Amino acid sequence: MGVNFFFQIIKPFLFKLDAEKSHNFVFFCLSRLEILLGKFLKTPSPPIVKSTYVRNLFFRNRIGLAAGLDKNGQYIDLLARFGFGSIEIGTVTPEAQLGNEKPRLFRVENERALVNRLGFNNDGMHQVYKNIKKSRWVREKKGILGVNLGINKTTSLTNAYDDYRKGLLCFWDIASYFVINISSPNTMQVRDLQTAGYLEQLVDNIRRLQKQQNEKTHNGRLIFYKISPDNDQKNLARMCLVFNKLDIDGLIVTNTTNDHEGLINSIGEPGGLSGEPLEHRSLSCLKIVRPLLNEEIPIIASGGIMSKEAIKSRLNSGASIVQIYTGLIYEGPKIVFDFLRDS
Repeated sequence: MGVNFFFQIIKPFLFKLDAEKSHNFVFFCLSRLEILLGKFLKTPSPPIVKSTYVRNLFFRNRIGLAAGLDKNGQYIDLLARFGFGSIEIGTVTPEAQLGNEKPRLFRVENERALVNRLGFNNDGMHQVYKNIKKSRWVREKKGILGVNLGINKTTSLTNAYDDYRKGLLCFWDIASYFVINISSPNTMQVRDLQTAGYLEQLVDNIRRLQKQQNEKTHNGRLIFYKISPDNDQKNLARMCLVFNKLDIDGLIVTNTTNDHEGLINSIGEPGGLSGEPLEHRSLSCLKIVRPLLNEEIPIIASGGIMSKEAIKSRLNSGASIVQIYTGLIYEGPKIVFDFLRDS
């Protein structure tokens, strides 16, 4: 609980800073503390609370960290101390890129929300791979590591598969599962990969590569797809037909939304909205998708999960695992501790 106490002490100061600068500052400081702690403390294993299997993966608990908080895999050992059963890093692209112009991350404090238009800023797959290899938590196989993959800004949609292929091959020996990000609202045209013109061919190509790699390496890597909450029911049904036909390993529901109508007071900044205003939209999407998918295809729930009650709601609605991000920004590690303690 010491981590959460520390968070509550520094939170007022952090929230006075620019959101992205605050994020970088706190993780820089905490990572230095982790280096010191790592010399004296063992690498933590996630608490075993309502453990479950998702396909061939054993999750010690059902609380995961969503992609976006640790884009470059630099803070895995630090984040592991929060109790997560799984940690997803990224989004990672083949080549390093700066992302969109700053400022590009905004808090909406009175509504417990974030708006971001980061644009897949990351150090590129080779550097991220090196970062991951430094993690004791990963080396000692303490929990489940996900790698979220995207395409570079300069990559055309017709060549999207090539970028995903590069990412899959780069991290194949080290990731527990992969996420194909086809739903970012902040990278031009990426969401078009969810449409009929691209989706089936992309999934089919990735499925073929996956089969080849799993036969070659005998390690059974899983590949999930992350979808947008901005799809209507018709589009969700069409996508689920493709996912069922090609028997994907699983789905992440959902990414952030471009629709800011959920905000009571608009901040006038475009980008993906996350946090409390996304909760209903993301939960509704889950409730639509779950009966449309083949029963054996698992769902990881993400988006607007800000409390232990919201976690339970997603699990009760058919999700196998939940992921948090904005909830951690506003609540601190308490959101993880509370759920694990009360389960």
